[in-house]
Amino acid sequence: MRKLISNLSIRAKIMLITTPLTCAIIFSTIVSGIIANRAKNEAETIYYDTLYAINNNLVSADRDFYQALVGASQHRELSGEAPVKPEGNPGTDFSAQMKEKLNDFEENKSQVLNKVKDAADIASKFDILYNQLKSDSGYTFSQLVNLFNSGYDEWVALYDVGNGRVDWTSFNDKFNTLRDYLDKMQEITEEFAVIEEEEISKSINNQVMAISIVFGL
Repeated sequence: MRKLISNLSIRAKIMLITTPLTCAIIFSTIVSGIIANRAKNEAETIYYDTLYAINNNLVSADRDFYQALVGASQHRELSGEAPVKPEGNPGTDFSAQMKEKLNDFEENKSQVLNKVKDAADIASKFDILYNQLKSDSGYTFSQLVNLFNSGYDEWVALYDVGNGRVDWTSFNDKFNTLRDYLDKMQEITEEFAVIEEEEISKSINNQVMAISIVFGL
């Protein structure tokens, strides 16, 4: 074997030495590409299918929540209960507009719960996001969902036109509290996004390093 190698030309000897190294580099590059592509797909799943969906539901819930408040406020104004009276001639019948604004309130407030539930259903698949990370107020995502749901029932009861129960001050105070819960859920989601990004980057670096060690690159 040694004799055979010694009889080879210098070019052949160099090729004999460099070919395995070249193959190892090519193989390492291919594997690194596969790892990077897999990490890219994983990141897209987390960011778009998960985090985007959660945040989009929470933003939609916040918008519907605000629209419900606007509907209630306009209904109150038309009813003559608000300090600012509706424009119109004395004796103007606002019953049609009142019904419309009350419907706006009812429709939007029901959509709020649906959007929060959709966000919670997705978030609950990730224990760190749902049960471990906490807002600056000390609540987890799951606790904020429970607080929102229970507070929501109280909020709705404070503007119960059908039963003649309207407490406008408490209604607004409870709205601000509940909206803060929605903000905290979004903050936790954003924190989870940062953590996941760091974990994915760390995983890629570790796998590439392992391949480099194996091939002595």
